[in-house]
Amino acid sequence: MTLEKVKELMQTRMDYFEQHLSDETITAQLKAYTANLGTVPDDIAEAAFYAALGNCRYPKQFLADWQGSCAGHPA
Repeated sequence: MTLEKVKELMQTRMDYFEQHLSDETITAQLKAYTANLGTVPDDIAEAAFYAALGNCRYPKQFLADWQGSCAGHPA
């Protein structure tokens, strides 16, 4: 997944959960998302993102939910 797509989706997630994160937290999360989802194509990652967003109850577990949703989409 491209860095631009990660940033776009991360902003959507922050808006959805009404979060205002520090620059340090944003940087750490961008690194974690890129490390865990960097090889997933943008279109699959985006579809999985919205599936995970609809099912996620806790913002701190969102990455795990997103990864799980990516696993359910064929490459």
